Order: sequence, then structure tokens, then C-alpha cells
Amino acid sequence: MQEQVPVSQKKTGLSFDFSLIDGKMIALAAINIVATLLVYLPFLRDFGVISRYWDGPLYIYVAKTLYLVPAVTPFSLPDYYYACHLALFPLLIRAFSSIGYDNSMIFVVIASSTLATVIFYQLLKEFKYSINP
Repeated sequence: MQEQVPVSQKKTGLSFDFSLIDGKMIALAAINIVATLLVYLPFLRDFGVISRYWDGPLYIYVAKTLYLVPAVTPFSLPDYYYACHLALFPLLIRAFSSIGYDNSMIFVVIASSTLATVIFYQLLKEFKYSINP
């Protein structure tokens, strides 16, 4: 006979343990954000330079059209070119487009690179690939 566990005490797959967050993880995230912002510092007066020389306009165009590319585009690229873009990146740009598409693109890049740094640190730590990750 199984013991009845109250619903409030049942574990779900969506729980997050905040004890996983440590000082090193926060420091890595902060270093990643500060280092990225230091790279952008010379371009603060003309922030369009940053978005223009990444694949910014193309990703922003895909974010605006959601892969429904019209026959005539501002870029001289074939229709099938737009299928080469990462699917989640334009969707995230569109999700944060309330701050502007250019700013949204930069925010998504910084947020995803910070998340990748933290995940990599956690993998090194959890699987003990390094003595001092």
C-alpha cells in the first residue's frame, strides 16, 4: 500500500533549486555582461554600427516577417536563404521587440551568451570535469 503524499509536497519536473546558484556562477554572469558592455562602449553614440555589422538586419527582418518573406525584399537574397537562420534567435528578438528590434537583438545576444556561460560552468561543476570550474 502506497503512502499518500499531499499535493503541496509532491515534486514536479518544473521545480528549481536555488541552492544551485553560487557566488562563482553570479561572478561569471557579471563578468560576461561587463566584458560585453566594454566591447560595446566605443559604439554607444552610434549603436546602429553594432547591429549593422552582425547579421543584424537579416535576423531583424526574419523576426519582423516570421519567415513569411515577401517576393521583394530589401536584400538581394533568394527566398531559401532565410531558412538558414536559427529559428529561436529571430523569435526571441521578436519576443523582446518592445524595446526596439536593434536593442532586442543586442539584449538577446547578451542574455543567451550569459546563459551559455552559466550552463557551461554548471556542467563542469556537476560532472566534475574540472577541479576548480
